[in-house]
Amino acid sequence: MVPVNPERRLIFFGSLLFLFSLLEGFLIPMARNPRLALSGHLEGILGAVFLILLGGVVWQRLILPRVLSACLFWLFVYTGYANLFFAFLGGVLGASRFTPIAGAGHEAPLWQEAIVGVGVVSATVAGLAGAALLCYGLRRIPSGGGRRDR
Repeated sequence: MVPVNPERRLIFFGSLLFLFSLLEGFLIPMARNPRLALSGHLEGILGAVFLILLGGVVWQRLILPRVLSACLFWLFVYTGYANLFFAFLGGVLGASRFTPIAGAGHEAPLWQEAIVGVGVVSATVAGLAGAALLCYGLRRIPSGGGRRDR
C-alpha cells in the first residue's frame, strides 16, 4: 500500500536515513573493518539523498498503477535502510565475502558472512527492481487520457 502523501513520506524516510547515517559515522572507528563500516555510512547518506530526491522531484512525474507505485516506494525505502544496516554490520563483524573490495583482508565466521550476504544481495535485488520500476514509470509523457495513480 502506498502511504498517504508518498512524496512527504519519502522525504521523511530519507531525512531519517540521513540522520541514522550521520550517527553511524561516530561508530566507524569501533568496527573490525572500518573501511566497510565507512562504506555503509556513505551508502546510507547516498540512499538518503536519493529518497529525498525521489520524494521531492521525481514521484509526481511517475505514471504507475497503484500497486506498482507501492512496490516502488517500499523497494527504495528497503534498499536505503538495508544498504546502511548490512554494510555497517559487515564492517562490525569483519565480513568480506560479499564485499571483497571494502572487506579485503577481513574474514568473519561463515554464519556471519551469510547474514551479511543475504542482506547485501536482498538490498541489491530490491534496488535493481526499484530502478527498473522507476524507469518504467518515467517511460512516457502523460497524455490527456493517461492513467496516473499515486
